[in-house]
Amino acid sequence: MAVPKRKTGRSKTRSRRAANTKVQTMQTCICPQCGAAKLPHRVCPTCGTYKGRQVIAVDSRLFQGLPKGRRSHLRRRPFLSLFISNERRNMSAEDMKDATLTCVCVDAAGGDRPVSCVLEGVALALEADENLKVVLTGPSDEIVPFAEAHERCEARPTTQVIAMEEHPVQAVRSKSDSSIVVGCKLVREGVADGFFSAGSTGAVMTAAVLGIGRIKGIDRPALTAVLPGPRPTVFLDLGANADCKAENLVQFAQMGLAYARIVLDVDEPRVALLNNGSEETKGSMFAQECHARLKETVPQFAGNAEGNDLLAGAFDVIVTDGFTGNTVLKGLEGMSKFLMGTIMGAAKADPALAAAAGALKPVFGRAKDALSGDKYGGAILLGVKGVVAIGHGATSPQAVMNGTLCVAQAARAQLVDKIAQSCGR
Repeated sequence: MAVPKRKTGRSKTRSRRAANTKVQTMQTCICPQCGAAKLPHRVCPTCGTYKGRQVIAVDSRLFQGLPKGRRSHLRRRPFLSLFISNERRNMSAEDMKDATLTCVCVDAAGGDRPVSCVLEGVALALEADENLKVVLTGPSDEIVPFAEAHERCEARPTTQVIAMEEHPVQAVRSKSDSSIVVGCKLVREGVADGFFSAGSTGAVMTAAVLGIGRIKGIDRPALTAVLPGPRPTVFLDLGANADCKAENLVQFAQMGLAYARIVLDVDEPRVALLNNGSEETKGSMFAQECHARLKETVPQFAGNAEGNDLLAGAFDVIVTDGFTGNTVLKGLEGMSKFLMGTIMGAAKADPALAAAAGALKPVFGRAKDALSGDKYGGAILLGVKGVVAIGHGATSPQAVMNGTLCVAQAARAQLVDKIAQSCGR
């Protein structure tokens, strides 16, 4: 059998191997900035520049004011030195300080109350949190003087307002310069870390979903509120989704768990499904299907919750569909008003009871505050790529303050990222 001819001779192979084993001298070049010798494609060790730009290591908080696309490089490679453009490198000390603040956009034109009520709440929030910055959207004749008179406050005047009675989708699409649409746009662009509005619930939800976008993997965002009780309870959905599937309630539970850990500071929250009985076989076919899916996919699922568990603090998170949740919430609000009205009416009718009612007035005040929802400022819209809170139309300055602070707290705790992680995205 013939032996095939070698493709490469032995002498050529030896010469190639010898060339590879030789010690090659390090190539150098001249830095165009300072004229010192440096390695090619490397930062100059003398002046610290590369291609005419100064290279410095910066704190990630300095990038909070940049669009999200500019931040992605920092999140992926947190230990690399970053190139800072000339205008960013020449930031003043005041601009540097603003970059480390948590920025919340507040809709000054939303709600049934006058703009001055919202501005009063914003002033209380700025006083309560030194690391908070507020961007106001609304009529320029009211928000501009307020922003000039308060530190850490910026005005973004708008020329349009979405009224409560307008159709949400049509209003959001036709009024691009409204306070709600502009506020959601600022969150999407990374100018603000969150948004608070006491305006139309439907308009805020529509602007948030269309303008900010849903978290990847979340089919339907959910409205969330914290119910009072011996232990506060996260309750969702409050009306964002009238028709739901079992998978939607699984996502509601996962989002509610993340919210309970951040806002209620509960390490191991327990989640339950609102049903007409505590037994596993109770409820409609839809409720039984949801129970099976929650039991299978959510380790923190503790079973069914009945209506009397809502204010009892038996569970940390209770989930249901939006139709049921909204009906239950309105029922609780109506019952609280009925009880307070009945007690006050009986006290006025009997002089002896009036004196006792006067002594118990502080107790009635605390009960009213607990049922009003002002402590947390309103409902949080979970499932969008930004922290969005919706206050009651007849909101108070205290509720505006608490809602703004709640948005800032959720933004600092990275609520959106934790929801994405809890849903396995």
